[in-house]
Amino acid sequence: MEKLPKGLWPVMLTPFDDSNQLDLDALARLTEFYIATGADGLFANCLSSEMFQLTDEERLRITQTVVKTVNGRIPVIATGCFSSDMEVSANFIKNIYDTGIKAAVISTNQPCNEHCKADAFKSKMELLMAKTESIPLGLY
Repeated sequence: MEKLPKGLWPVMLTPFDDSNQLDLDALARLTEFYIATGADGLFANCLSSEMFQLTDEERLRITQTVVKTVNGRIPVIATGCFSSDMEVSANFIKNIYDTGIKAAVISTNQPCNEHCKADAFKSKMELLMAKTESIPLGLY
């Protein structure tokens, strides 16, 4: 597995236009700004990216825009888990990984709620890893 570099990994913002739609041109400029100011990698589609207010399609478009703009210069990771249903999460992780990210990040509050026991969380993570096969996963 490829090791991600240490260093500065900004959590990406999502720009919106005056009609509250994604502003992908502004996102591309913001991506260039992060690179120009020394980012070693980017965390797209994260909490700072308004990820819970977006549709799956918008999450994918944001991530695709960042990956395309980066064009291999630095690695990109993105959140991949938005459901307690591991089948749903595994399918989204596969889709977001196909954008070209280096790893999908699991927000640990998504698979289980605060009343979940450690063994139930562990079982869900094992199921998710089995369903996503060799896709690199991280926990946040």
